[in-house]
Amino acid sequence: MREDLGLFLRATVAEMTEPRFDAFLRAVMIEIQSDPDLAAVYRDRLLAPQREAIRERFLVAALSGAIRADADLEVAVDLLVGPVQTRWALGLGGLTEGYADALLELVLAAVRPS
Repeated sequence: MREDLGLFLRATVAEMTEPRFDAFLRAVMIEIQSDPDLAAVYRDRLLAPQREAIRERFLVAALSGAIRADADLEVAVDLLVGPVQTRWALGLGGLTEGYADALLELVLAAVRPS
């Protein structure tokens, strides 16, 4: 699970910090905020499938005992993706592989069995 989610986070950070994509991604985010139809397409075709894949990975981990059976998987997904999106959207910087790795460790610690 650590490897799977680590690859996802590192790839997300790499894409969001790629200078060639920055202006485009920011323009799309602005449009999503103001265009309900585009927002629906974004949620249905990109965001929902991505979140579902992460949730499924957490579910497999919960069923195998790698994370707490009572872990709220929706919150776990939010904990994993939210900070990256927030750092990027607010221009806080620091989106690095090291940040992704540290974030993953904190999320895994939060859902690890006692």
